[in-house]
Order: sequence, then C-alpha cells, then structure tokens
Amino acid sequence: MIVPIENGIRYFAGVLSDNDISGYEKLEVATQSYAVLTKKNGISRLLFDEFKNEFFTNEAHASKYNGKEILEVLLNGNPTDAEVELWVPIKSET
Repeated sequence: MIVPIENGIRYFAGVLSDNDISGYEKLEVATQSYAVLTKKNGISRLLFDEFKNEFFTNEAHASKYNGKEILEVLLNGNPTDAEVELWVPIKSET
C-alpha cells in the first residue's frame, strides 16, 4: 500500500487479516471507487512501476486520482512471474 504523506509516501507491505497482531500496525482500506489495472508475466516491482507510469502520465487518468492510498496487489504470490493489480482510488463520479 502506498500512502501519500506531506513530503513523500509511506510504503506498506501486508496481508489481509481480521486479527490484531501484536507489534504490527493495522491499516484499514476505505470503501471507495477504484480504477483497477491488471498485468501479468513479469517481475512484480517492474509491473507496478509500469502501471504507475501509464496511469499518472495520462492526464485524463491522473486527474481522476483522489489522493488516497494506492494498493499494489500480488495475486499469485510469485514476484518473479507475477500476476498483479494496481488499485488507484478515484474521485466519485456522482
């Protein structure tokens, strides 16, 4: 998870859990609208970087970003031949 802060970002790696685990920070992901992008067959870090470059260099897409947490999801557990999703929170279209 990428969390925007005043002078940069905070980057979190985590797992989905309903349990409180001593010594770990718990972050809850807000219910909101997301643009979800999917890629596979590559190194996960490189795929995530491609996503961000594609999304944020396109003005039409970038203008929809609401400034909240971005989720990087590794779907298959294999970072060297990955299937990934990038969840970018977007402004509501209401």
